[in-house]
Amino acid sequence: MNLQDITYDLPKSRIAQYPPTKRGTSRLLVLDKNSGNIEDSKYSNLANILRPSDLLVLNNTKVIPARLLVETEDGAQ
Repeated sequence: MNLQDITYDLPKSRIAQYPPTKRGTSRLLVLDKNSGNIEDSKYSNLANILRPSDLLVLNNTKVIPARLLVETEDGAQ
């Protein structure tokens, strides 16, 4: 995999800073592997989306408020 394959523009204004006020309203992007169909859904619909053969992987890690500044050989940051 090349970094160029997954590089895209993500404006800071599109990154959630706080959870939604109403529980379950978080947005959820759903891909149907067989049809290739992509659906914009809500987390509250997850029970209706999952099938008995699906595997659900949970991630409870936290993001620390840190960043790493680097500079390329040509001086770009």
